[in-house]
Amino acid sequence: MRDKAARRRPDPRRMTVGKAPKEHVHVGLCLLYSGSGFRGLQFQAHAATCHTVEGVLIQALRDAGVIAEVVRGRPAGEHHHFARSCRTDRGVHAVRNMISLFIPTAVFEAVGQLEGISDRLARQLPPTIRVAHVMQLSGSFIPRHCCNRRVYRYMLPLYALLPPCDTWAALDKFYPGCLADVQMLAAAAVASQRTLHGIPYLDVRGGGTAATSADAEAAPAPSWMRDVQASVERCNEVLRSHFTGSRRYHNFSVDIDSNRSGVNAKVIQPDKDEALRVIYRSEVCPRLFFFPCATADSAGGATTQRRYGESRREYDAHVRLYPVPPVSPPTGVTEDTGGSGCAAAAPAALAPPASGGGGLRDAGLPPDATVLPFLFFQIEGGSFLLNMIRKVVGALLAVCRGARESILEEAMSPERRVTTPLAPGPYLYLAHSTYHGYDRSIAGAGAPGRLSTVQDAWSGDVGEAAEAFALHNIAADVVDVDLHAMPPLDDILAARDRALAVRRPHTATEDAHLVEMKEYKPVQPTRIPWPASSEMTVFLRLLRVHNWNVRPIRLAPDSKALREIKNREERAAATATATVTATAMATPNGESDGGDGATEECDARAAVPEGGEDGWMYVAATPEEAAAQRQIHFASWWRRARPWEYDDATGRSGAGGAEVGGEDSGADSDDDGAPPPRRRPRT
Repeated sequence: MRDKAARRRPDPRRMTVGKAPKEHVHVGLCLLYSGSGFRGLQFQAHAATCHTVEGVLIQALRDAGVIAEVVRGRPAGEHHHFARSCRTDRGVHAVRNMISLFIPTAVFEAVGQLEGISDRLARQLPPTIRVAHVMQLSGSFIPRHCCNRRVYRYMLPLYALLPPCDTWAALDKFYPGCLADVQMLAAAAVASQRTLHGIPYLDVRGGGTAATSADAEAAPAPSWMRDVQASVERCNEVLRSHFTGSRRYHNFSVDIDSNRSGVNAKVIQPDKDEALRVIYRSEVCPRLFFFPCATADSAGGATTQRRYGESRREYDAHVRLYPVPPVSPPTGVTEDTGGSGCAAAAPAALAPPASGGGGLRDAGLPPDATVLPFLFFQIEGGSFLLNMIRKVVGALLAVCRGARESILEEAMSPERRVTTPLAPGPYLYLAHSTYHGYDRSIAGAGAPGRLSTVQDAWSGDVGEAAEAFALHNIAADVVDVDLHAMPPLDDILAARDRALAVRRPHTATEDAHLVEMKEYKPVQPTRIPWPASSEMTVFLRLLRVHNWNVRPIRLAPDSKALREIKNREERAAATATATVTATAMATPNGESDGGDGATEECDARAAVPEGGEDGWMYVAATPEEAAAQRQIHFASWWRRARPWEYDDATGRSGAGGAEVGGEDSGADSDDDGAPPPRRRPRT
């Protein structure tokens, strides 16, 4: 009884905003950003304001006149309640991330309301950060608690799914002619208008027959295409078996044996509620995208110029316009150019390498290569632990490249502690965040027209702009990282600091508090060469010698984690028995026992609403077909979440035995908190 009473207590996190401040307007920003040149989304008190995405956004709000001052990296005042729906780590990107804050009504009117804020921010923000839409929210809206679902995507280079390849050069070595085939496939996709926001693609489902030539109808698929299809199918089998439903992901967060120096994180214990997370679906999308990496001359000859993303171009502009000032040699030491080591080499350290920084030859690509093939891993859940998605990708790649699959069962067991591999972060981005509960409350409230649902506000042109930003800006930065053309983070931050010191002198006043903090360390340009291999290449090579370090954990016999395993086994047995019984009681000729009328009446009474954009990448030939697939999935989820409205003649809710919760199952949990208990259906 005491446990049940504790579950009914209100969540203290919902009391963050007890009452909306008077004479203020609650504004929500649909934020798109490429995180390659930032230390994450959330502002950090011990770092310069411009080193995080939120810091740059706050500076833009101040320059746009939306907020008065910036104090210690935050908007001045006590009533702004600056918040975000999803936090991202260093190097991770996002589209359709919600940022909210309260703005005084007088300021809101003075800057031109929602349209004025959007226009002013567009002029102040860099190309790596965009605000796709500005909307008004209710006073009780808290982004991270109102966010029901989150969809993340991870860009997988083609060589990552074709062992033993770990670089583009190795891919062309083990599969001769593969990169040449890729160039022809991309050109054929463009000619046949198989593009998504201008990015050509090829569906690998079906074996890719006749893929290399449009004229050869019976040409067999190349060996690398058959292996890609087999690898994608293998990955999706593993995902369906191990990474779908409600499970304990304590081994997919901060490792207990990792070096945690400088990391403010805690180890997740298997018997705690925070280890329990719900993954609604996950898959490797069976569609190969060809992202541009270089441009060719007008005659179609050899490659003439590399194509860089916005982060690299911004860095190059800062280095060119605001170079590192020369450093005087120490007193009594004459400047020597003969290698004495006393002369300052700061400008050379920040300048790109002599080869151009991430050239095609440096990456092992042929000189005429203009596109690179990538696939998308996508995952949808209520909330995720720190590093959880990257560890899921790491474990998936390890199993698909030779590790035993049973290691995943041990990693999911609450009685085992397993060190799972951590995939690189720059390939990951947030694709969508959903607010179904808030949207239903707004749709059912009065005063129509004053507030709009997030689903309606983020659909249409906003959704198209978000997808275009992901497939062009974010993907370009990922290609730069994969071709090791992205400068070290310290170099990017140091160049930005120098640029802001000239263009925005009051930045020094906003960051004056840093010199008093012990944790603060000024960013200095690196003195080491740029990396010779991408993070993905290093990760794949380390997988060969990865130590999973499996060891037992002793839990109390009556612990919740062990009871969950027992209950899951009992439910699986009961579901199997019910299925056999229902099959035996079925009447001949497929007729039911007279329950069809009740089912039709129930379906008519509780119609499924329109699902809207969900951030999932569907394999469809047209946008209309993708919308139809999206609605089918939403209707299936909607009925599973409401079994009291959609019971069929046999009394089943249509879950099919899968432990995929509904909207309220873990939907309100924070990334660092435990999911709330599942609500009981209304009667």
